[in-house]
Amino acid sequence: MVRRTIKNPKEIQRKTLHEAQKIFLQNCRIKNLSPRTLKYYEEDLNYFFSRIQVKYVDEIVLEVYEAFLSGELEAGKKISSLNSRIRGLRVFFKFCADREYMEPFTVKLMKEDEEIKEPYTEAELARLLKKPRSNSWAEWRTWASINYLVATGNRASTVINLKIKDIDFEEMTIFLSRVKNRRQQIIPLRN
Repeated sequence: MVRRTIKNPKEIQRKTLHEAQKIFLQNCRIKNLSPRTLKYYEEDLNYFFSRIQVKYVDEIVLEVYEAFLSGELEAGKKISSLNSRIRGLRVFFKFCADREYMEPFTVKLMKEDEEIKEPYTEAELARLLKKPRSNSWAEWRTWASINYLVATGNRASTVINLKIKDIDFEEMTIFLSRVKNRRQQIIPLRN
């Protein structure tokens, strides 16, 4: 990525935080980003703006950004949460620097200790995947959902958007129309 320094402050087009946010989100809509991504950026920016003491985007400098991160760490925020926030801010900062609303500066993710997640034991998996013995619709629905998630690895948001018409029992396939990467897929339906 090429970094350029704006030497003359008059070259910066002064925008308030909210003006820049509005232009940024409009640009994201033009790029046809998903509504969830737009919401993520908007919430991320609103959170950041509420915690810094500046009015204009050109006042966001490395020291302001680092003070924000320090405050979040002192408040006990987890590094993983901060890195999620940093990802959104980094995109906004780059957009603003490219438009010459602010001076560019490097934004890196924070180093994070990896935590080993405890996998399910064989007994726990057997309990989760065991067919219900009752005729309770809720139990069968839950059992089917768990088996589907385990078998496909689909995200919950993909499962929620499944419709009956998406399941083709003759061809033994499932049509996924709404997935995170927005690429429709057809996956096999297993017995």
